[in-house]
Parts: sequence; structure tokens; C-alpha cells
Amino acid sequence: IGAVRDEVLRGLPTLGDVVDIAPAEGAFYVLLRVRRPLDPLELTHRLIAEHGVAVIPGTAFGLTSTCHLRVAYGALTPATAADGLGRLARGLRTLAG
Repeated sequence: IGAVRDEVLRGLPTLGDVVDIAPAEGAFYVLLRVRRPLDPLELTHRLIAEHGVAVIPGTAFGLTSTCHLRVAYGALTPATAADGLGRLARGLRTLAG
């Protein structure tokens, strides 16, 4: 999982200024706070349907005050993680930019 985590950490800057990234030392996921007042469940559905990337809305973890997304990468390879982050970045720029 170390190589995948490294790939994810390298790719996070591509998400731009649309999100804040919470530190997650040793975890297999990152938590993103979207800087726009969007509904996290609707954003999740649109990221899946329109951009082919699955995330989990923060509301599933009790984060209800702002729009959060959990991005898990534990079951990915470095190549699929890089591809997924690219699709996530494009989707967030389109939907939340």
C-alpha cells in the first residue's frame, strides 16, 4: 500500500483549490473538504455517473456541516490510483469549480 499511498500523495495537488485535504497519516484514505456549498451525496452521484470515479460522502461518517468526500485507495494499484485521481480532479473542477 506504500506505493499506492505515495502515488495518491503525489496526485493530490492536481485537485487544485477546490478542496482542502485533511491529513490522514497511515490511513488508506484521504478526506477532502469541498470549498463550495454542495450536497455531498449529489456530488458523489455525479462524480460516479459523469466522471467514473467513486467516493464516499462525508455524511456517511457524520460530517454534515460542510461538503466532505472520503477517497479510499487501499485496494488500488499505483496506476489505477493515478488514473482515478485524474478523473476526480477533472470531475471536481467541472462540478465544484
